[in-house]
Amino acid sequence: MGVFGCSAGGAMTLMTLVELKRRGLELPAAAIASSVPSIGDSIVGPRVTWPSFESARSGRDAFFTAGWVDKFIQVLYSEPQYGYREAFKRTADGLDDLPPVMITVGSEEFLVSTAKAVADRIQELGGEVVYREHAGMQHCPQLYFPHFPEASTCLQEMADFYVSNVR
Repeated sequence: MGVFGCSAGGAMTLMTLVELKRRGLELPAAAIASSVPSIGDSIVGPRVTWPSFESARSGRDAFFTAGWVDKFIQVLYSEPQYGYREAFKRTADGLDDLPPVMITVGSEEFLVSTAKAVADRIQELGGEVVYREHAGMQHCPQLYFPHFPEASTCLQEMADFYVSNVR
């Protein structure tokens, strides 16, 4: 069995792995997290800062506008009743001893730096991680299938990763 999530689902994929491990339950054989966000210093540690959002503010990212990004930050940082900080902190502290993880991201989306930082953090902790940044693509690059060949490539790489790790 494997687990997959895109965008917020990518973060939930990592949260699920960490929570299963914390509870002593069987982990899936592999996980794929596409366009996974990190919340400032919470998933990847204090050395990584939130990205500049240049792609959202410039209009290059078709999914996100500057206004949406600003609201997103406000909710995640200013509204503790939702418990995001605590959940992401638990995830950050548990990124070791995970099954193989693939992280995919589009090079033109505002989450590119955080997705890379999460991949780097898993690797620093001794985990097996495959990071794929798809040139010219935006948020959740596989969603653009069949319209862009890069999306087809992304889906094929995800399938290959899954097949090679799930038996």
